[in-house]
Amino acid sequence: MRRVTVTSYNVIIRHPLRNCGENFHIREIIAIFAYSKNCIFSIIQSIMTTSRIQVEPYVAEYVRGKYFDAELNAVRFPPASDIYHLIYDLMARRPGSVVDRGNLTIALPDRREANVAGGKSPEHFNWFSERSSRIISDRLKLEMWAEVHEWMMDQKHMHGVQYKDSVWQFLSRYDITSISEDALIKNYYRWREKVRRQSNSKKKPKFP
Repeated sequence: MRRVTVTSYNVIIRHPLRNCGENFHIREIIAIFAYSKNCIFSIIQSIMTTSRIQVEPYVAEYVRGKYFDAELNAVRFPPASDIYHLIYDLMARRPGSVVDRGNLTIALPDRREANVAGGKSPEHFNWFSERSSRIISDRLKLEMWAEVHEWMMDQKHMHGVQYKDSVWQFLSRYDITSISEDALIKNYYRWREKVRRQSNSKKKPKFP
């Protein structure tokens, strides 16, 4: 039988398998539990289900540069992100023996990670239709361009960094090589002009 002795706020557990009357301190138990929990979580990570979709090469590089998980050899989106929930909503049962094809490997969302019961199991819902893949691709592209535009504006107006330099920093950060600096700058100018036109149209008086 184990005997538990409580002295002040320290708990000692006398274990019958230990020699010379050695005791398990509560701190040791907590450490063992934490280590075991991490091991179990690592095992779960290693067997996570993945799927592949096709996106534009520069978008794939951006996503891998930002979300790549080396242990899974796939991109893994944060559970709190919008793209995580979008992917979860679009997960479907695989029709027959259809094989994934694409240049972006995604670790599928699993609600069990957040201790949420039920929902779609990645083991069974691990396929994206052509339409779903396009929706995910468009959302990832939108995320990238939004970050590019915000980065360029912030660097220019808050830090005085020229556009060509801030674009180079952005491409280097995510190791993007499939699109040129000039293409990003031109996209920024088109986006800025579009925003200005929309802003001016709202200022014009409207007459009945």
